[in-house]
Amino acid sequence: MRILLVFIILNINNYLFSSIITDNITLRKIEKLIQKEEDIAKGYKKFLLKYGKVPSSIQNLIDIGFLPKGFDVKNPFGEEIEFIINKNEIKKFVNTNLSFDSTLNNYYFTNINRKYTKSPQKSIENITIKLNFIENFIYSNQNIITDIKEQAKSKTNEGGYYIENGVLNWFDQNGNYKFTIAEDIISKNQIINESTNNTLLISKDSKSNFYQLFHIGKRIYQPNEKGELNEFVNLGKKIVKLEKEIAPGIILIKNNQNGSGVIINGDIYTWGNNTNKVISIGKNYTKENNITGSGIPIINTVVRTRAKNYEQIKKDSFTKFDYNTVERCRKILNEQGNYVDICDEVETAINSFNSNNFYSSPNRAKFTNMYIDYNKSICAISNKNELYCGGEDILENNYIDFIGYEKGSKKDIDYLYKNKFFDGDSHYANDVIFIDNIYLALGRSKSDNTSVSKLYYWGKSNNNGYAGTGNKSETNIFTPTIVPGGYEFLKIFYDSTINKIIALEKNGTIYFWGIMGNKEDCIQNINGNNINFCAPKILDWGKIDKEEISFPVVSIEQRINAIIALSTDDKYYKIKINNDGTASKRLVEDDIKAVSTLEEDKSILSFDYNENGIIWVNSNNKLKGTFTQIDSLFTKTINQISWEKIKVVSSNNGICGIDINKQMYCWGDLSNTNNDGFVVPIFGSNLQDENKDFIFLEKMGNNVTTVTSGDWLNNGKYFLKYPTFIGGFNYDVIFK
Repeated sequence: MRILLVFIILNINNYLFSSIITDNITLRKIEKLIQKEEDIAKGYKKFLLKYGKVPSSIQNLIDIGFLPKGFDVKNPFGEEIEFIINKNEIKKFVNTNLSFDSTLNNYYFTNINRKYTKSPQKSIENITIKLNFIENFIYSNQNIITDIKEQAKSKTNEGGYYIENGVLNWFDQNGNYKFTIAEDIISKNQIINESTNNTLLISKDSKSNFYQLFHIGKRIYQPNEKGELNEFVNLGKKIVKLEKEIAPGIILIKNNQNGSGVIINGDIYTWGNNTNKVISIGKNYTKENNITGSGIPIINTVVRTRAKNYEQIKKDSFTKFDYNTVERCRKILNEQGNYVDICDEVETAINSFNSNNFYSSPNRAKFTNMYIDYNKSICAISNKNELYCGGEDILENNYIDFIGYEKGSKKDIDYLYKNKFFDGDSHYANDVIFIDNIYLALGRSKSDNTSVSKLYYWGKSNNNGYAGTGNKSETNIFTPTIVPGGYEFLKIFYDSTINKIIALEKNGTIYFWGIMGNKEDCIQNINGNNINFCAPKILDWGKIDKEEISFPVVSIEQRINAIIALSTDDKYYKIKINNDGTASKRLVEDDIKAVSTLEEDKSILSFDYNENGIIWVNSNNKLKGTFTQIDSLFTKTINQISWEKIKVVSSNNGICGIDINKQMYCWGDLSNTNNDGFVVPIFGSNLQDENKDFIFLEKMGNNVTTVTSGDWLNNGKYFLKYPTFIGGFNYDVIFK
């Protein structure tokens, strides 16, 4: 009997061991299958851009070198991979082994490891090859595209495109060159006729299918007599020529409950409450009738943040050098009896502080990301992944070493200083946030073999468990310290509604952690299970038939009234996270359908959630949704503007939108949470009374210095009743 029992146990162990091996082998095969599909899609796109048509077969891609010689057209499971004829699709892998289903669902039928392809979301679908704007146009118009120039010129009664490295050149039915289509539309001849009220001469009857590319807000470029490009924009009813200007790149507007700022061409501009010296304004003062104020100082215009300058590290080693000009070189006798010049390693300017303070130098630090809290600090990430910070809290209370700043001096505390740890050389920073007395940064070491960020923390007190260490007892940690657990996060933010840190890991999993300080312990009993809320935990999406629901996402974004996730099925979801870590999700498009079933509202350009629900900009550039305190003039105003983007910018229901001309309009209560600052620089709105034109304001008690009146003042707060133009933001804008 004992022998039989041992035999049974051995067989069970062998079965389990073999199952694990089988799963691992299957996973490796699926990973190779996905990589094959990605390689094929990449070659397909190259072929499309070179020849203006789709390849006839995968072997076709191999023959012309867009796939390597010896590329096996069979997948790792022994089946041949094929294109779907007349579609930009690859025939999906059909599984006949039920034991593979779990691995397929977790890896093959997701987009996590895909860049050039999109996985099937339904059983009847195949693998879609992702095409960008110009690739899709080429795919749709293959019949009038050729890679031979003379063929395009000789097409009779219709004209044709000549494709050259992905650029389309149109020749009309007479063989005359007319225009070029690339990322933008560039005309060599009369697409735009300025003498006839900027009329578009190419109609929908044109064989060029040019109209497919021509939507409201589209830019067109046409050379003038000097050979320069004039720029036009389609406004729907007419095409308008734009004046020449030196335009900055994309403006990033960083907005949270306690601070706002913008990044324009790498420079940071801030405004608002300057109690803790987070604005580079120098001496704090407020002014009314030339009398210095004594309240909370509020800066009412954009101020460029001044970042300290540093020399670059330079090290050179020499074995031979000019002995007479370099003091650190010397002559020595080598083993062969010959004199040679030997020089020490020459080291100059090791991240040294540049005291010249050329804040407008072309070599000044340029920034790509930032985080600001009026009550604490400002920190920013440079384009070299360096961490710069300023403000009293980070430089004095939660200090970590900054190059050129002496703790306790409080000199130039409103400037930005480079951190010695995240210096862009030994360690790289990608993002930073701070809550209470804990600072969190996503970064990595130079020696890390991954480009994905680890989680670091420092600060005076981890009382709320925000550091993610599993404890809340850490104090006075003034060196960035990596959080244990090996987490690799892409995104991190603080959700004030549930007082939790939210983070997105590289595999698309959402984590949360944090407690209410002395009111809660790290370990709490939830439904009979002990959960440590001071360490990162995966959100609980519930179960179906006792199986945990998986919800991998591509990106996640914190907004004022909602958390928005983009899932692997390319759909946006509004997600709700509860204090106990349970979560739920709802399709954004379902919220729109509940309000409108119009055809024009099925395609959305931008959306957000105000206190009444969802608001959005549809495909006709119309702003839709339910708004507060409206009248006929408000409705008329928003209907007259052709919108492109919409964003709720304050918890008091302040809203800003961008129109198709890249102009910003805002309305509602634009005061911040504590009513001691503004979420946009109101000095740019030109609504001040003539005798109250203040750049410096102050808060005394509960009231802020008033700069306006009537419909633009409500309960002592800065209030815009109607969409009002805000100057200084007339470019492409990204809200964060």
